Amino acid sequence: MAANALDLTTVVPPGSADPVSDHMRDIFMYINFVTLGTLIGIFGIVTNIFNIIVYKRLGFKVSTHVTLFAMSISDLASLITLIWTCMCLNPALTSASLDFSPTELQYLVGGIQHVRFVRITCWLTVWVTIERCMCLVIPVKVKSIFTPKSSTIAATVIFAFFLLSQIPNALSLKLGWKFYKAENRSRIGVLPTQYSGLLRNTNAVLNLLLQFLSLIAILTSNCLLVLFFKKKVIRRGINSVNRTTSTKQTIRKGHNLRASAVPNGRLPAFSSSSQNGSPSTCNRREGNETLNANLEVSPSGSLTSTTANIPSLSDQTDRPIDRAQPDTSRAGSNLSVPAECEANTLSPARQTVTIDASVQALVNRDKRMSRLILLLSAIFIITYLPSTICLALVTSMSGFRTGGRYYNSFMVAYSFSFVFEAIGASVNIFPYYFLSTNFRQALDRILHRRSRRVMNVAKINVGLGDNGRSEV
Repeated sequence: MAANALDLTTVVPPGSADPVSDHMRDIFMYINFVTLGTLIGIFGIVTNIFNIIVYKRLGFKVSTHVTLFAMSISDLASLITLIWTCMCLNPALTSASLDFSPTELQYLVGGIQHVRFVRITCWLTVWVTIERCMCLVIPVKVKSIFTPKSSTIAATVIFAFFLLSQIPNALSLKLGWKFYKAENRSRIGVLPTQYSGLLRNTNAVLNLLLQFLSLIAILTSNCLLVLFFKKKVIRRGINSVNRTTSTKQTIRKGHNLRASAVPNGRLPAFSSSSQNGSPSTCNRREGNETLNANLEVSPSGSLTSTTANIPSLSDQTDRPIDRAQPDTSRAGSNLSVPAECEANTLSPARQTVTIDASVQALVNRDKRMSRLILLLSAIFIITYLPSTICLALVTSMSGFRTGGRYYNSFMVAYSFSFVFEAIGASVNIFPYYFLSTNFRQALDRILHRRSRRVMNVAKINVGLGDNGRSEV
């Protein structure tokens, strides 16, 4: 709950002025805090433990893994404190005759810490979103800026800042025996300290500033990511078209040169050796080939020697390949192309398809990673928004707080915000699993499960016999 939302020294008045009755408040608290919040929190603790194990096994050589690992830790901590809050806000516990006030105890021990860990997750999401934006803007320099070390430092600073930001609360409140007039008895509750008057306004301003600044930062970073990603896709599409056009022109020139260098526009047949015993040669370049064939004119005047060069698409240095010894047992005028030359020669269609496929692979990789970050950010924004609305109501309505006129409405509103926060901290494993191949494979190994492809192959093998026929 918000730090300035609770006036824990005020006795809760009757809820006659509140549109939500006490009975209705207890029903919502049973549903949201006791049932949904607890169950979702337990599920989230399990999923985040798996997230931590998976990213620990994947290693921290990638800066994104460091940030997502830190996010899993903050989500785990926020869920642990959330479950403690849900236990303390159980109406059966709050109405029981205990020596302490569960509502006040959960605020000082769990509520404040829960809010801090949620904001840590928010700023870690902002950091990974900014990193993804830089990958699209300056892809060459981004690896030197966003390194695993820099991500570790950023995560440490974020954790330290938000954990230290609760010092004003720790200095202004303390646990002690407190007299409750409505119950006519004393219980352990939260009492103000000598610094409470000085730090009350500081707590309110700091809490409000961090809440809205976190939301603005994550919204801005996501808008920038969408904008840069659209520009990157358009730019790569234009480069792909230009590169494909240039490739087709180069291949067409190569065909013209080959046709002019060979009689009737056709290459003669080749074999591993010519009539005079000189072997043919095949030089391979990286990416495509240049074919050099040396033949000679026989005494009868028939064409047995010419040179045909197929120009290369790249200007890299020729690298000779190992050739098998020529087979001189079969000599004749009908010669065949050596196997390595035939295998390494790419047709124009295959060259164009290779270039298009490489560009498309880069685009798909950027799409998957950007989609993962955007989905994580969208989940956090949706689940973070209710608590921000509640804080805005606390700021604008004087009675919307613990001990105020609208206490019942306050508790119902915050019960829904806690459920949303529990969902946001628990479902991150699903985007990781479906959008990250490395994460999915590592999690499958941990759970001793085979991948979907292996399972499909196994089903096919079970249904087919050795002769390929279906077995019943």
